[in-house]
Amino acid sequence: MDHNVKGQDRKNHRNDFIRCWVVVMAKVLHILKCKPDESVARLIEASATEDEIAVVSLYQDEVSGTAVNWSRLVEDIFAYDRVICWW
Repeated sequence: MDHNVKGQDRKNHRNDFIRCWVVVMAKVLHILKCKPDESVARLIEASATEDEIAVVSLYQDEVSGTAVNWSRLVEDIFAYDRVICWW
């Protein structure tokens, strides 16, 4: 590989690098069976700095108060790169 890239080639090389970096970011789905304790909440927050995340609560939380959309959850499980279940 030629590391002496100049001009337009350098710009194209940089753009290829940026595209590769974006692909590395994973989509992570966190599924919570119960309200997370402090350590779980910190881990989920930390993963949000590196990955695109979504959190689904299987318990009736006081914020949303809505029931789980099970068909949507199944779709999300297959759509995300990683699924982490917190029990």
